Amino acid sequence: MMYSFIAPRPKKLLSSEVRLALIFFTVIAVVLSALYGFFLYQNTQLQVELSALKAQYVEISEQNEMLMDDIEFIEDQAGFIENIRTENTILKEKIKNFLDLVPDEVTLHKVALSSSDLILEGITADKLSFNSKLQMPLQSMFHQTEVAYTPQEDGSLQFVSRSILHKESRP
Repeated sequence: MMYSFIAPRPKKLLSSEVRLALIFFTVIAVVLSALYGFFLYQNTQLQVELSALKAQYVEISEQNEMLMDDIEFIEDQAGFIENIRTENTILKEKIKNFLDLVPDEVTLHKVALSSSDLILEGITADKLSFNSKLQMPLQSMFHQTEVAYTPQEDGSLQFVSRSILHKESRP
């Protein structure tokens, strides 16, 4: 007795349509998993690179701050040097002008100039001409001036004048 018009076929657990759908979704799942793994790997690489860049940024900022401190120090030193150079130029001009002003009544035997003082030794006719014509310019150029007189046999005076210039301290 036959109730079917077709010959019986063996039944499969999965039909070809279901099998095709499973293969399709399995391939898509594998591709998505591979993409997720790739993006996760890239993210960890970017995190490592970001931490390295942050460390490099901190190092560069510290170097920059040290360089800025060095620049500030050098600028201070340059200003100090320029100040000393200017003062030296002014002092040279003053001494040149001073030596031009040495009166005929005063004869200089020794002029010693160091970084902080000027020592003059010589002979003058009298104290008044020395004080009025030589001592006043010295007092205008230096902070402190001292003069010692020694009488000579011929009536003139031998003098030793020491003028002191106070030094400025370095920054």
